[in-house]
Amino acid sequence: MREFRLTMGLNPDTEESSESFASALGIIVSSFPIGCMFGSLSAGWLAESLGRKITVLVGSIIFTISGVFQAAAIYLWMMILGRIGAGLGVGIIIMVVPLFNAEIAPKQLRGRLVSLQQLSIAFGIMISFLVNVAVENLDIGWRISLGLQSVFSIVLVVGMLMLPESPRWLVKNGEIGKALSVLQRLRGGADGQNANVAQEELDEIV
Repeated sequence: MREFRLTMGLNPDTEESSESFASALGIIVSSFPIGCMFGSLSAGWLAESLGRKITVLVGSIIFTISGVFQAAAIYLWMMILGRIGAGLGVGIIIMVVPLFNAEIAPKQLRGRLVSLQQLSIAFGIMISFLVNVAVENLDIGWRISLGLQSVFSIVLVVGMLMLPESPRWLVKNGEIGKALSVLQRLRGGADGQNANVAQEELDEIV
């Protein structure tokens, strides 16, 4: 924590600096939920305008860049800006990912996938605590802890690039043929029974 204080321009050896550090830490911590609030508020509009897939990608990229920004911070304002950006990305992702999961999954799996997402969030929080414990005695431990968050968001970006757009969003925007192709891909092909399943689901959406 001493190295963190020095990096942020807060002398760790004075009482006045300790008070400044407490204030700075409060701002750093509170800037994240502020970003989350704005991300959550904008997520619905973005999901309807850009599509579910693009919106998740936007949120993931914002989060990735913000994680790097925090890990590389050499000024307090950089840390605060990175925290706000990370909150913005999380706010977008946490609102749109359950929607995307529900819209591309077979109806018998939708509830399980959304529940699995919540379990994954709790597991991720546990991992973050373990990482913090592992690096707490390193001078650059705070950089490692903050930088690692970008690794997982990069995985999300790569995974999203491999997935199609939500068929429900495509139908809503008049792309019926593309929605059918997506459903055929998601349900295992365009031949035989799978083709019938995709067409039946498309009929339900329409």
